[in-house]
Amino acid sequence: MTASRKLALNSIIQIGGKILMTLIGFVSVRVLTFYLGVDGFGEYTIIISYLTIMSVLAELGLNVILTTEISQAESSEIAQRAVSNIFTMRLVSAVTIVGGLGATLVWFLGYSLELNLLIILGSLGAIALSLSHVLIGIFQKNLRSDKITLADLLARITLLLGIVLAAWITQVSLFWVMIAYVCAGMIQAGFMIFSARRYYQFSLTFDFEYWRDIFWKALPLFVVVAFNLVYYRIDTLMLSVMKTNTDVGLYGAAYKILEIMITFPGMLIGLLLPILARYYISDHESFIDTVQKGFNVLMALAFPSVVAGLFLAEDIILLIAGESFLPAGIALQILYLGVGCIFISNFLGHILIAAKLQHKSVIVAILGAVLNVSLNLLLIPAFSYIGAAIATAITEAVVLLAYLILVRFQVKVRPQLGGAFVWIMLASIGMSMTFWVLQDVFFLMQAGVAGLVYLIILFSQGPSHLRQRYYITVR
Repeated sequence: MTASRKLALNSIIQIGGKILMTLIGFVSVRVLTFYLGVDGFGEYTIIISYLTIMSVLAELGLNVILTTEISQAESSEIAQRAVSNIFTMRLVSAVTIVGGLGATLVWFLGYSLELNLLIILGSLGAIALSLSHVLIGIFQKNLRSDKITLADLLARITLLLGIVLAAWITQVSLFWVMIAYVCAGMIQAGFMIFSARRYYQFSLTFDFEYWRDIFWKALPLFVVVAFNLVYYRIDTLMLSVMKTNTDVGLYGAAYKILEIMITFPGMLIGLLLPILARYYISDHESFIDTVQKGFNVLMALAFPSVVAGLFLAEDIILLIAGESFLPAGIALQILYLGVGCIFISNFLGHILIAAKLQHKSVIVAILGAVLNVSLNLLLIPAFSYIGAAIATAITEAVVLLAYLILVRFQVKVRPQLGGAFVWIMLASIGMSMTFWVLQDVFFLMQAGVAGLVYLIILFSQGPSHLRQRYYITVR
């Protein structure tokens, strides 16, 4: 099977898997909001946000470094050495940062004793998830990202079934939810480790000289990830300290929907990273072509997502979280404005990684972090979770602009707003008009018809133009 066919097959599997995971994710949110209520869901959001922060700090930039190291390794022995050492480094960092530092710092945030203990319990699942995430690059390099999708799907199913089982046996509480979370993390890690060993028979390896070299390579990425983390997650923790669990719960419901939405561009970007890394070294023309087509595809996904979110935010909140969470509809509309920016900026950041210029992203990460914290300090006291949503949307727009400038001058690549952009805009306008005309119709029907209108207008360019603008060839 050619690389192009393998990529296409994996993309089809991933799209199907992501659609199923999205449905499971929405069902899980609905079950959690139903059983926990606004305040309980707020506590759940605090736990997951805190563990996510600790897990990302424990990443140390190793996830992306593993992808580039094995993509550019000259032999399987060199690649296996990289996998063994980086996997071991991630295990040590996860236990130390998530299990040690995280379990200690939480006592200084002013949360209740019960919430602190639940965070410590959940750290077991976070450590397991950390180990699974560091192996993602193996599947991306071998064009088997369907395994990543399957692992994530298993974890989501486990979490949902765990909650349903708790509801059947006893009353659902945060304790049982966190037990299900830990089980989901362990199942995902077990599947990823078992599947990855098909490609590399890695083991725990303590080559400290190699660790030092990898650490310095990963350090710029770690700084970027750490500062990115500030403007992705710090708003929830700031909201939890400055406002009530109810505010966190409302914001958490809106933000959870945003998180589910951005998994799709993350999937595509993950597939493109090893291809971009290889082309940057061996075929500059193909590199430029892949960047442009990737940019076009992400724009084609971003614009309809934003349009649909703006028109259907309240209906989505009502369906996914329930009537008690309806005040979060405005926050979701604002967050959707940032969704399109996230689609593109994540891709631009990975272009820098493919060109081994990840250290150049530090300035963007610092800018985003400082801006987001400043805006949250200014807006949360006055506007609560609405202020946090505004801060996120503004930060994402500024970060996108900064990445565009950085890629233009550092990689010497400037994605063009050409014919593809014109057709995407026309299709988005047609989609918006459809929503406006059908605003009194059941919202799922609105979404279906508007989506169909978007695709018809977009595809009216003709097959040859579609192939030139969106079809990525892998040699």
